[in-house]
Amino acid sequence: MQTILDPRAFFRLSARRFADYYRAYAQSQARVPSHLIDDLENILGALDWHYETEDFQGVMEIANALDDTLRSSGRWIEAIHCEQLAVSAAQRLHTEHPSELPRGLDLVSFQCSLATTYALQGKYEEARRTFNTAFETSQDLGDASAFAMILQLVGLLAEEKGKYEQAEQLYQQSLTRLQQVGYLPSIATSFEQIATVAHKQGQYERSLNFYKEKLAIDRKTGDLVSMISTIHQLGLLAADLGDFDSAEQYEQSALELAHRSDQPSVIVEALNNSARLAYRREDYETAYQLYGHALEIAQRSGNQPEVANILRQQAFTAEDLGYDVRAMLEESLKLSQAIEDYSGIARSSLQLGEIYLEKSDYSRAQALDERALRTAESIGDEALTTLAWQQLGELAQQRQDWPEAQHCYQNGINHCRDSNQRETLALLLHQLGQVLYQQDRFGAARQSLEESLQLNTELGNQEAMAGTLHQLAWVAAEEGHADEARRLCKQSIALLEEIGSLNLDTARASLTEFEQGASSGER
Repeated sequence: MQTILDPRAFFRLSARRFADYYRAYAQSQARVPSHLIDDLENILGALDWHYETEDFQGVMEIANALDDTLRSSGRWIEAIHCEQLAVSAAQRLHTEHPSELPRGLDLVSFQCSLATTYALQGKYEEARRTFNTAFETSQDLGDASAFAMILQLVGLLAEEKGKYEQAEQLYQQSLTRLQQVGYLPSIATSFEQIATVAHKQGQYERSLNFYKEKLAIDRKTGDLVSMISTIHQLGLLAADLGDFDSAEQYEQSALELAHRSDQPSVIVEALNNSARLAYRREDYETAYQLYGHALEIAQRSGNQPEVANILRQQAFTAEDLGYDVRAMLEESLKLSQAIEDYSGIARSSLQLGEIYLEKSDYSRAQALDERALRTAESIGDEALTTLAWQQLGELAQQRQDWPEAQHCYQNGINHCRDSNQRETLALLLHQLGQVLYQQDRFGAARQSLEESLQLNTELGNQEAMAGTLHQLAWVAAEEGHADEARRLCKQSIALLEEIGSLNLDTARASLTEFEQGASSGER
């Protein structure tokens, strides 16, 4: 008598074979992103099957294999789904085996991975909540390395929001714990993080020392990718100190090492860094070509977020070469929308808004700036929110809608104070002073401009100091303080002469008016 196989049992057997095959396939192809992308639907189906059948180890193995590929290709929805299942699976295994430290470390690792993906997508509130959960888990474990990893990631989140002092405190705490454990790669990461925030705060000597500490570890461990990153940072420091020859040598060395790595993402990053240096040297043609090479590699490797980012960067260079960059920025915006890269959507919208403002297409500029503002606010990105308010203020100022410009600049200032963006704050205070001056609110204008001057003095920004002194001179003239107006204008001229500024003639013309006793109110 023939045995008839139950169709449901046959389906379960086929599903298990299917899921096990793609579980093994994902692990074997973890370093070949194109293969994972080609079979992504099947691999995600296997992931869901393992979760539904409570094979939690299988879930974590597939998630580990997919993690980098999903992020680098901008597949945020799939990445978050994958990591949420991995967190849930790791939580179940940790609950079942609370005394096994590796189970707890798996949970912390996946929680941090999910939080990082939220942050990369620009969803900072979700990232913060997930980091807090990971922090609580690491405290329960009592493991120094897990706790240090949390401190590093929370510090990174603070750094992204411009809170550099808070970020450095967290990085220093992480370094102290890691030095007790003695795990060199993580110690190197802490050195780099501290060096980066020191650099951002203008503390170049401190930054240099920490990068040298990191480079020594890179050479000891033979970590080529980390070494490339360190050499690039040393190049940036050299450029900030005005030594462009040394900076170029560093970048060339980094680029040669990147090609040796044979990793597309590493080569793209090195090319982008070299392009940025060329742009700073005002060698726009070289920068444009380097961005073009990076774009070709990123497109071939399917790294959509990087493609959108390079298009934005290349647009700055193309604009300086006199090209129409609207199509380039429209493409970057469409890409960011397709992959739900909210930070990218805001950045592309702002760049396009600036282009349309320059062309006096106010309605398009306003629509794009307002879209950027909504997007930035929705993801809690203070820096982008500040920039959106600033561009809306510049739009209103160009239309001579002084009350609206004041409203926008004030909102930008409020967000700027929350995120410790001192250079941007100084500029916004200057812009606010200008629109208050246009409304004959001279006392309020003086207060805003004096705060801007103080910040720029602390930052050592002489060009901005001179501009603010010049604006203060006009405020003094309107208030009837002729001697003060001449004194402030002379201070502005002295600074402009020292740096050889192109704004020198404008300041001298103002001084001529003041010396003739004219206070015509021309603005």
